[in-house]
Amino acid sequence: RGFFLHAIADATSSASLILAALAVLYLGWLWADAAASLLVAIFMSMSALLLLRDSWQILSQELI
Repeated sequence: RGFFLHAIADATSSASLILAALAVLYLGWLWADAAASLLVAIFMSMSALLLLRDSWQILSQELI
């Protein structure tokens, strides 16, 4: 599952980079790059926290 989330994060990062670059180039939205980076960072953080929670639950079941 971690590998899958990593692949999704990479794809999301690449897509947001392209969209932000187009927004800066054609619309002049200089904030688009920062906004896209922030959204990707939030997505990756949430995915990591969910993966850690699930891993902890599995680990705690094994210890009991």
